[in-house]
Amino acid sequence: MDHSSLPLHPAHAAALLLTLLLPACSLLHRVERLNATTYLRQTLADLSQESRRPLTTDTPLLLYPLPPLPQGEGEKLYATALALGDPHLLEQVALVTGHPEQALDSEDPHRAMMAAALVGDTVRLCRLIDTNPDAAMAYSLAHLRGDTVAAERHLALVLEGKGYPAETKRLAAWALAAYPSRRAEAIDRLISMREPGPLREWAEVLRNGDLTADYFRLHTPIILSTLPRGSLMERMLLADLRERLWDLDLWPEALQVQKRLADDRHAEILRYEREIALLETYEHPAREQAETACATVDGQSFVERFGPVRNVNNWVMNYGGYSSITASRRLTPDEYLRLRDQITALLRPEVRVGR
Repeated sequence: MDHSSLPLHPAHAAALLLTLLLPACSLLHRVERLNATTYLRQTLADLSQESRRPLTTDTPLLLYPLPPLPQGEGEKLYATALALGDPHLLEQVALVTGHPEQALDSEDPHRAMMAAALVGDTVRLCRLIDTNPDAAMAYSLAHLRGDTVAAERHLALVLEGKGYPAETKRLAAWALAAYPSRRAEAIDRLISMREPGPLREWAEVLRNGDLTADYFRLHTPIILSTLPRGSLMERMLLADLRERLWDLDLWPEALQVQKRLADDRHAEILRYEREIALLETYEHPAREQAETACATVDGQSFVERFGPVRNVNNWVMNYGGYSSITASRRLTPDEYLRLRDQITALLRPEVRVGR
């Protein structure tokens, strides 16, 4: 009897099919894991090779850089690492994708310290530093605790130490610049590191108290045009520059700087934008006029950007005799001096005008 021609029982056929498919499924699973592992490792390697980026407006917490990811890429990386289940890769991915809690118990003390700093666990971080001394992480601990003296001391150790990467030293210099008493020193270090931006002009603003109004009229537009927007450099430099401009009653330049800053200090200058435009027309007849209050800045209206400070007809315009003057006619020398004195009296009432 030829048994080869007998039909298989359905149960036997299913078992045979499963036997044939299992090796193929296992192979497919291994290929998928290999692809996922390669994807994660390559992405992490690419991120580590990326060039330096402008800092955000926040003082650095970590001196070991965590590169930003393209929008939507972080969750994809994290989900892949979770599914893969490799603890080593998961910890690395978790730190750069905003899930530091996954690395809190890492066997790698460096990762564990970074994770503790990112979640703000100062007790755990202190314990880890005791057994794994690191001035860079000790700075993070001092920063979290608000201990300025300790933070400055640890930053100095990082900057003078020989075992820290160049990018860590760069971040340490920026962190040091957050302390006004050490800012000039920090800027010198950044200049020596060839940090891009108007750092030499910044150093001059800080160190040279004899700079004239003409210097600031010339250099303020240059500084504004070369500053990276949204950077820590922009926030700190413009805050320093603003004080010098106010001291010299340079209202057109002070207004330009104020519009780039997000804080409320000296925000009252925004009420006098129209009057200051008249001063600017007189001082810089060839310069294109500043935007009006109704214009948008970075896609936002005046009120959206500056809040409830309203740019309306005010005392200077209504009662100073300037309401009929437009940018099409320059002020006379007497009108210019009178308007400038009136604005100075309003913005700096402690100063006697007509100096």
